[in-house]
Amino acid sequence: MAAAAALAAVDPPSAMSQAAGTGGPAARRDFYWLRSFVAGGIAGCCAKTTVAPLDRVKVLLQAHNHHYKHLGVFSTLRAVPQKEGYLGLYKGNGAMMIRIFPYGAIQFMAFEQYKKLITTKLGVSGHVHRLMAGSMAGMTAVICTYPLDMVRVRLAFQVKGEHTYTGIIHAFKTIYAKEGGFLGFYRGLMPTILGMAPYAGVSFFTFGTLKSVGLSHAPTLLGRPSSDNPNVLVLKTHINLLCGGVAGAIAQTISYPFDVTRRRMQLGTVLPEFEKCLFQKKMKVSFPKTVLSRGVDNRYLVLAVKTVQNEEGSHEKHLIITTSPSLEHKELCILRNDWCCVPVEPGDIIHLEGDCASDTWIIDRDLGYLILYPDMLISGTSVANSIRCMRRAVLSETFRSSDLATRQMLIGTVLHEVFQKAISDSFAPEKLQELAFQTVQEIRHLKEMYRLNLTQDEIKQEVEEYLPSFSKWAGDFMRKDTSADFPQMQLSLPSDDSKNNSTCNIEVIKSTDIEESIWSPRFGLKGKIDVTVGVKIHRGCEMKYKIMPLELKTGKESNSIEHRSQVVLYTLLSQERRPDPEAGLLLYLKTGQMYPVPAKHLDKRELLKLRNQMAFSLFHRISKSDTRKEKTQLAPLPQIIEDYQTCKYCSQMNNCALFSS
Repeated sequence: MAAAAALAAVDPPSAMSQAAGTGGPAARRDFYWLRSFVAGGIAGCCAKTTVAPLDRVKVLLQAHNHHYKHLGVFSTLRAVPQKEGYLGLYKGNGAMMIRIFPYGAIQFMAFEQYKKLITTKLGVSGHVHRLMAGSMAGMTAVICTYPLDMVRVRLAFQVKGEHTYTGIIHAFKTIYAKEGGFLGFYRGLMPTILGMAPYAGVSFFTFGTLKSVGLSHAPTLLGRPSSDNPNVLVLKTHINLLCGGVAGAIAQTISYPFDVTRRRMQLGTVLPEFEKCLFQKKMKVSFPKTVLSRGVDNRYLVLAVKTVQNEEGSHEKHLIITTSPSLEHKELCILRNDWCCVPVEPGDIIHLEGDCASDTWIIDRDLGYLILYPDMLISGTSVANSIRCMRRAVLSETFRSSDLATRQMLIGTVLHEVFQKAISDSFAPEKLQELAFQTVQEIRHLKEMYRLNLTQDEIKQEVEEYLPSFSKWAGDFMRKDTSADFPQMQLSLPSDDSKNNSTCNIEVIKSTDIEESIWSPRFGLKGKIDVTVGVKIHRGCEMKYKIMPLELKTGKESNSIEHRSQVVLYTLLSQERRPDPEAGLLLYLKTGQMYPVPAKHLDKRELLKLRNQMAFSLFHRISKSDTRKEKTQLAPLPQIIEDYQTCKYCSQMNNCALFSS
């Protein structure tokens, strides 16, 4: 806008227009308009380039850029070259050059047309018609070139190292894609139009008045003959410039509040206040009960996500995070190695495990964990099942199975209860027989037997086949005279010295809990531990006491990765109530064979990454359009696997087929 007065300086006197319009040939009039177009554009480009450093400072201060908002005009003029180099003062000037030429030319030509129109159609002349024509010309030029002004302001507001846009074309594409299409380029148009009317009108009016007064009272001192028409006086060049500057300063002062409003609206989506409002709105909608905090049970809000290349050439994901509701205090979380694949986005809530030094977290293959949406508690069984099929695991969490119990499920439930009662009492054969009879006689099991058309004798007979294995297990791992009498097993705890022999003897001392239900907001997990046992680990002359999860399996002895993973996840759950057990136990009831399962950092890391993938799929299972122009729809599920055996017995087969159709 500051160029408007300078453009007005090349305004030819009305006498010249009349001479060209009445007696001059058509070629002379066409040549005049061509000269007007070129002169207006060049004048605007020169004026804007001259004041480009001040214009950028104005944008930075008007929108309170956090790097410079505490500085004044001259301090910012010194600070910008220090931080961004001398060319930083001209950031956005390229877009301005593209804009100002058509802006100045359109304004100049429109002014002449509007002035003639007002004079001939409305019969208005003098200062009033200059005021009206100037206002209308300014609004016309602004509307035609506003998208270029939007892009120029976005580029000028960027600071080195924090670029959202890489150039003019990228800015056009980004604004169009993310801010509502073509209308996104006209954000803040209304205050611009409201400010343009007094600005352009006052600038033309003031300039015209100063010119008329000057030529009337001091024609010899201030004027000179026109090169086109010696009979007409025009202002001398330096006087012309002075009048244009005074007119522009007065007009700018009057319309400045509108200019500030326009800048704030144009930069609305990239201002910290907008981000703060956006994040707070997302938290209120998506995480209404989440309280941001530091410490063991920390909750961080992700403000920004950026992938960078480190000095070694590897890619890292840098997260700007905060626990401050005002988003003031910020910390950095660096994700390295495979953690870069975590699908974290700005606005997400995360929990971090590990060490934080100088407000910087580092999560890599050896240290720390990141838990996405930690308040979304996912079953440990579902996470373990996701190893083979992520789609089944997501569906299992979305649609809880309503299938009735089968014969195998009923027998498994009875066996679990018999073992859980025996470990707190006795594994003597006669006692096991008594416990089995009592369990089968329970009303809830009798109802299931009736529904399945089974007799008590059938169930009891099948249960009794397992009882010798129960006694064998108790004889191997409970109540021995010396530690050497217990079976030798291979178990290396993470806290053990790597040089130590992994061979040890495991003694189960007691049961501390049965069907222990644990919710872990630290790791975003939940589950029921079949039996929690106190265990002594004998290795040579050393002994360690641990409280570990004991997982019971009634099916085929497989020691599968899913079963072992479930035990590892239960060690994480146990940390909610007691020190890290570092390992768990996996017992197959049919054979009495027990496997120690160490909870290594590698295993926990990979399982938590699977859990994060599940959490992301569950949280984003409904896809909503940002522009609200598209219908809300279900997001795609994880890919279908091609494994006949896995799919054949899948409990989610029907749901899976329904969503794939």
